[in-house]
Amino acid sequence: MAFNCPHCNQKSVSHFSKFLSFEGSPATCSNCGKHSIDTKGVNDSYRKMVFLGLFVLGALSLFTQTILYLAIWFTFTTIFPIYSLYCVPLEPIETEKVKRYKSKKLVSIGVFSVLFLLVVIFG
Repeated sequence: MAFNCPHCNQKSVSHFSKFLSFEGSPATCSNCGKHSIDTKGVNDSYRKMVFLGLFVLGALSLFTQTILYLAIWFTFTTIFPIYSLYCVPLEPIETEKVKRYKSKKLVSIGVFSVLFLLVVIFG
């Protein structure tokens, strides 16, 4: 199953493309080739909350020596993608905007890599 492209209204945007869509890496329609992102930057703000939550709840879990806080974080990180995929529609984005936000993609990949290394080292 695919999602409707806001440009051509065809079911041609994949789950993976929609889930990872944000201004720096928009979903691309396989039919018309135009770009779209999730409405109001939901995926982008979700990524920021997940990493902040991992640090806060991970630290609480270490201090209290319980996995309750990590279980709360894990539950949040599994429920929100379902909401993002099936409840948040895609909106069109201009090609010029895509070019301006490509640098955000590189920054987010770098931040994700650093956070992953921290989790591996301290986890």
